[in-house]
Amino acid sequence: GYYFIDRNGDYFSFILDYLRTGKTLRKLDDDNIIMYSLMEESTYYQLSRLTQMLMESEQALKHCSKEYKVTATN
Repeated sequence: GYYFIDRNGDYFSFILDYLRTGKTLRKLDDDNIIMYSLMEESTYYQLSRLTQMLMESEQALKHCSKEYKVTATN
């Protein structure tokens, strides 16, 4: 049989990497959009350990952004 999963394929490669290795193979904390999208995907797939890892990365990112104010330049 086949399964059809109607989810965003852009982030599925991250999910596959995690399922194969048990860790994230790419640096995620550079891009909030990817991190938040992956959190949504990991929650959908019920990958609680990955969701926890992403939440910890998010908290670290928030802490760093408070410590080192980043300003946009034009």
